[in-house]
Amino acid sequence: MPENPHNAAHRALVAFEAEADKAMAGLSIWGLPFRSIYSNMHLIADSAFSGGRFNADRRPDVEKGATTLARLSQWRPYFSLAGAEIGRDLEDALGA
Repeated sequence: MPENPHNAAHRALVAFEAEADKAMAGLSIWGLPFRSIYSNMHLIADSAFSGGRFNADRRPDVEKGATTLARLSQWRPYFSLAGAEIGRDLEDALGA
C-alpha cells in the first residue's frame, strides 16, 4: 500500500527541523554576550520599522520588523548558549 503523502511530508519536516536546530546551535553568534545578540536584534527590528533612524534613505518595512521580533521567540532555546557578561555600556554591547 502506498505511503500517505502527509506522513511522508511530516517526517521530512521533522528531519529538516532537527538539522536546522543542530545548525542553529552551532552558530558562532552564541559565543557573544546575550546582551549583544538581543540588543542588536532589537536594533535591526527598530531600523526596519522606522526605515533606519540613522539612515533616512530606507523605507520602513513593518513586515520585516515584525518578522525579526517574531524570530526572537524561536531563538529562545539558543539564548542560554550565549555568555552572561553585560559589558561596560550599551555601546559596548552593540559593538561586540
